[in-house]
Amino acid sequence: MNYRYRAMTQDGQKLQGIIDANDERQARLRLREEGLFLLDIRPQKSSGVKTRRPRISHSELTLFTRQLATLSAAALPLEESLAVIGQQSSNKRLGDVLNQVRSAILEGHPLSDALQHFPTLFDSLYRTLVKAGEKSGLLAPVLEKLADYNENRQKIRSKLIQSLIYPCMLTTVAIGVVIILLTAVVPKITEQFVHMKQQLPLSTRILLGLSDTLQRTGPTLLATVFIVAVGF
Repeated sequence: MNYRYRAMTQDGQKLQGIIDANDERQARLRLREEGLFLLDIRPQKSSGVKTRRPRISHSELTLFTRQLATLSAAALPLEESLAVIGQQSSNKRLGDVLNQVRSAILEGHPLSDALQHFPTLFDSLYRTLVKAGEKSGLLAPVLEKLADYNENRQKIRSKLIQSLIYPCMLTTVAIGVVIILLTAVVPKITEQFVHMKQQLPLSTRILLGLSDTLQRTGPTLLATVFIVAVGF
């Protein structure tokens, strides 16, 4: 990553420049080793890339990765591949991201560095594998493996969600039934015990206390149950 800095030499001369380092700490250390007194340092902003959080689905990311792998295997230049995929994409956000990544590549940045501007879309694992593919000259096979990995991960996630829907629905319905019983049925039974003027067992008194609490907080609890049910 490039950092723009302002510094002062030992004889008091001010200078500025750009230094390439893994992080800001390493950049500061290298400048000190050169005998410079650091005045200011910050990441260099690329003119062609803007950091943003695009809303792109996992399936769209998988499709993009597979398309890029296919075009790379066909020896199509990277910037042309990104242009083609961006034009064909029905997701305008994805097209915008690919245009910005392409601009960074045209400026001389490798693909792995260009993807760093979108960490919420291309996670660290994705970027690390892309970088490894670039260095080894096996970018196309690496992208194909990444597409397979993302696809399998999405399938597992979907199956997990589907397996949780039914028990969650049953639990939600059961909670709703209990709340209705305690707020609608139990109070009527309580009135009968009051008229009989009998000492109630401890368990019954606890149940009545819970019923009284639910009557006061019932609307809130029912709303919560409804929201949970709709959410699933």
